[in-house]
Amino acid sequence: MEAERLPKSAPQFDDHTTRIGPAAAESDPGSMREIAAAILRSAQRHWMLFWQYFAQYAKVQVGYRGDFLISLFTSFAATVFALGFVIVLFQKNQLRD
Repeated sequence: MEAERLPKSAPQFDDHTTRIGPAAAESDPGSMREIAAAILRSAQRHWMLFWQYFAQYAKVQVGYRGDFLISLFTSFAATVFALGFVIVLFQKNQLRD
């Protein structure tokens, strides 16, 4: 019987193992709601952290007005040129078809 025992590093499972997926939804819809709520809370927390970081970044950038305006113009121009390139590229491909 001793040879059948699992090593201590192997995961031990019992009847209370959390299942995720369609089987869990059929057996316990409350657990899927809890998982969805936890994911939503996590997403909200990450969004707030991102927003706070962006607000601090914007404050620092506005502190150097000249650099900020040049950076803003450069970023805007790069976006316009990239979008223009994609439009031209797709128009060229349509002519070949």
